[in-house]
Parts: sequence; structure tokens; C-alpha cells
Amino acid sequence: MAVVTARLGCRRIPKTMFASLFHVIGAYELSQVFTDRDLLVSNLIWGTGDLSFGMVIEFGERYMMTVLPFYCIFTSFGSILSDTKRFTTPPTISTFGYSNYLLLAAWLYFTVGRAILIRRAFNNVKSELLKYNDLWASLSSEQSRLTLQRIGETVSQLRVSSKPVQSRAHDPDSPLEASSSPLAWMLQRSQGGSFSLHAPSKSVWPLSKDPRVVSLDQLYAQAVFVDPIFRQKVQELAAESRGLFPSVLQGPEGSVECIPWREAMADEELEQRIRWAQMKSVDRAVEKLVRSYNSDVSRLLDVVRQCIVFERLEDLCECLERILGDPELVVMRIKNRLDPSFDARTTGGYRDVALNVRVVTE
Repeated sequence: MAVVTARLGCRRIPKTMFASLFHVIGAYELSQVFTDRDLLVSNLIWGTGDLSFGMVIEFGERYMMTVLPFYCIFTSFGSILSDTKRFTTPPTISTFGYSNYLLLAAWLYFTVGRAILIRRAFNNVKSELLKYNDLWASLSSEQSRLTLQRIGETVSQLRVSSKPVQSRAHDPDSPLEASSSPLAWMLQRSQGGSFSLHAPSKSVWPLSKDPRVVSLDQLYAQAVFVDPIFRQKVQELAAESRGLFPSVLQGPEGSVECIPWREAMADEELEQRIRWAQMKSVDRAVEKLVRSYNSDVSRLLDVVRQCIVFERLEDLCECLERILGDPELVVMRIKNRLDPSFDARTTGGYRDVALNVRVVTE
């Protein structure tokens, strides 16, 4: 039934059904403590273990693999302790059972397998990691260190929420023109079909006191309108701080060329060569929601995104200070991967300063 309900698109029911194999049985075993004195210790141990592990699956799924070996060891040791009457009688083969050892073997398989895959992934990016490390080592001058320190101090002064979420930016009571769904618009666009920009129908914004976005359709509706506004704001920042943007053309050996925005502003042909970051594809958004965010649409923060490249750390620092001082931009989250204490192995050596911002248009 858990598999069937999962295939039907239910999220909570399959997990509850799987967890019930432990917490429901555990509750039953604990109830038997008061009715079957002969198996009191065994029922108490198994009931406590099963109920606890079931609760972990139900309410703390991400800790399941961490708790699993402790569950196996606790119930196995407790079962042997009970069956041998506190080790006063020799154990038999039936004393050891087999279910816990199968679970423990599965845990070892997945844990060791994950470690092997991580090791392989690290080896795949090792050459890139070395290149990034060499580039990072080149920023060893006193001026560079002072600028990195200045960036770190600027970031540390900012008070931001640890868990920003996407909020609804539309009043459900305001009228909207009839149109097609933004999500359908994005799907049609990703498939190469013709499209036009329409406002979504009013029905995509259900009345709710919760300000968080709960619909992927609504999130893309907001993204469609924010994208050109955000791009214009990014262009202004790049012009003020000597920023560059990636080019559609590649340099020697496949390297990415970057175009200074100040030059592109005066040359339309040069501007056409800039590769602007596109909105996150619907397929990728759905994949991220399912794999990382437990289908919580409000946690998808990078549907609209852009990247500014800088040749000097001083220019990056200037841009960061302009962002923090801009009344039309509210920084919701910031990650400073240029901090010397950052472990670049977690990103294959890649470093940047990533910001999630809210654009204020009124």
C-alpha cells in the first residue's frame, strides 16, 4: 500500500505506512508488558526500540540512517539479554534472530556505497579543485587579504534570516486579466514552442493567511514579472562596480569569456553576446523540490538568478556594499565562500559570494 500511495502522488501516507511497521508494532509490544509477564523484558526492549525508531522515521526522516545502527544494536543486545536470562544460560541460534542483522547489513551497504560514490565524485573534480586552489593561492598579496577581510566584515554585519522563504507578492483580491498558467508558459517555452507573456488567472492564488508561496505555478508567475526588473537592477550594479557578464562565445581551450557591462552598454552587438542566466527550468525546480525541499515550494529561492563577474576583489567588495545600501534590494541570505575559513573541498574548489535578495518595487 505504501508503494501504491506513493505512486498516486501522496507524500505523507507512504512514510506513515512504512513507519507504522515500527511504531505501531512498538506500541503493541509495550502494551503486552502488562499482560505477558514471561516476555516482560523482551517486550519492553523491543517495544521501546520499535516505537522510538518509528517516531524517528515519521518525524525525523533525515536522521533515520544515523539512528538505524543504534536501533539494531539496542534491540539485538536486549533480546539476547532477555533470552539468556541476563547471560545465565547459553544462547541459541534462534536467540540471535535475523531481522536486525539484515537491517544492519542494509545500513552498511548504503553507508559504504555512499562513501565510495563521494570518493569517486571527489576524484572526478580533483583536477578542477587543484586549479581553483592555485587561483586562490594567487590572492596572497597583502592588499587581497585586506580586501577579503573587508568583505568578511561587511557580510558579518548583515543580519539575515537563517531560513528565508518565498512569499506571495500578489493580493488575491485584486483583479487579473484572464490568461494561461505561468507554469504552462514555462513548459511551453522550455519545449521550444511559441509563447506570449500573459498574467495568470486569479484562481492560481488561493485565499490564505499564510504569506508563503505554496504553488509552483504562482512562484513562476512572480518570477516571470520579476526577471526583467531584477536583470535591470543587476545591470545597474555591474555598471557602478565595473562588473562583467559571461559571453556566449568561448575563449581558448573552452574558457569562458566575460564582457564588461560598461562596454556593452555602448555597443549593441557586444550586448547581444552576453549570456544572461535564464530562469530555473520547471524540470529542475520539480527535481529540487522533491529531492531537497520535501515539496515545500516556498524554499525554492533561485528561480530568478543572475551572475556578475569581477576581475578585482575591490570591485566585488564595492558591489556588495552597493547592494547592502540599495533601498530597492533587501538581502535575505548571503553565503561568503571567499572566507579563508571556508572548506572549498565541499564545492570542488569553487568560491563566490552568493546572495538571495528581495526586490522592492513599491
